[in-house]
Amino acid sequence: MSKKPLQIKQLETLGHGHWYSINGKPVPSVTTILTAYPQSLQLTQWIAQKGWEESQRIKTEAGVRGTNVHTGVERLINGEELHQGLGYTLDEWNRLYSFVKWYQEYKPTIIHTELLLGSKKHGYAGRTDVVMTLGTKTLICDWKTSGTIYDHFPLQVAAYAQAFEEQHGKGTIDETAILQLGAKNKNNYRFVIYPDWRKDFKTFLNVKKVWEFENTKEDGTLEPPVLELPESLKL
Repeated sequence: MSKKPLQIKQLETLGHGHWYSINGKPVPSVTTILTAYPQSLQLTQWIAQKGWEESQRIKTEAGVRGTNVHTGVERLINGEELHQGLGYTLDEWNRLYSFVKWYQEYKPTIIHTELLLGSKKHGYAGRTDVVMTLGTKTLICDWKTSGTIYDHFPLQVAAYAQAFEEQHGKGTIDETAILQLGAKNKNNYRFVIYPDWRKDFKTFLNVKKVWEFENTKEDGTLEPPVLELPESLKL
């Protein structure tokens, strides 16, 4: 049986990651917490080769691409027919095509998309891309447009699974998964299922402790850089 829904709201912040409020209490996002996960050697070498400014420019472009692909996937799930002439780049269109191929092969039953989740018990929130069923199992999954599947990805979806179960009861999520769109393989995608997400969640909590250690002030508080901006401006 579902519990009383939490009041989750995204907060307006300038830098320092994404923050939400759960029933009025500020909490960091899952992805913000995972910035404390050790950076891979491959990524460190890539930044060194490209230089900081160039690597950040590429990262920004990748973020735009990811947003466009996620929006396109959402429209496909909602039954829309997409056309390349709508302004998608060739790279984005290729990734959307890989989603269609995955969907037609696995035939998932979509339960929720873009679902905002929060853990009042552990103090975090975030938005998962999809809750779905494959056969008899219920999964939480995120779409990824990155060039590789990073080690912290299973921790991210495990945190979402834990938050979902806090609201809907233990045992409601069987597995977690990542779908990498536009992968350089025969299928043009990589679909990785993580059967033991509770183990991954324990690792997430350890990363959260590191993040809290790095971000807690001297007085012991952990306050988000929230912007309180007016809804209108006039000279």
